[in-house]
Amino acid sequence: MVKANHITHPNAWHPATANPRFNQLWKRYEEAFGELFAMLDRLEHRLRGQPFLLGEQVTETDWRLFTTLVRFDAVYYGHFKCNRDRLVDFPELWDFTRTLYEVPGVAETVRLDHIKAHYYRSHRTINPTGIIPAGPRLDFSGPTRRSVPTLEG
Repeated sequence: MVKANHITHPNAWHPATANPRFNQLWKRYEEAFGELFAMLDRLEHRLRGQPFLLGEQVTETDWRLFTTLVRFDAVYYGHFKCNRDRLVDFPELWDFTRTLYEVPGVAETVRLDHIKAHYYRSHRTINPTGIIPAGPRLDFSGPTRRSVPTLEG
């Protein structure tokens, strides 16, 4: 039943006003959202002066970041509501991700259809319908400003 208060006070409909637990979750989301994008901003700045996180050579740290970034626009942006900016809005991070994607043998391991299916079907509290979005269209294979490293066995 809608109370008159919801009609006369438009902000009264907000779930946080009716559910203190939601209010706590909302605050935690906003904090985590801020921390995530502060870190992405720092990484963007760091990569302006060097091709990889620790300098000229690819390290395990770069590969760990790559596995997060390659999923970002396809999953994190919408599914986890990390939507201040897309990865493509960070020129250095986007170039970094595409550079590592171009390393021989890597592109074949990136299956966005599988990645999206996993996240969108397994988190039923976030996506109760299990619907997997058709988009976005992402092309990691474009030219990069960085030299594509080779992996030596």
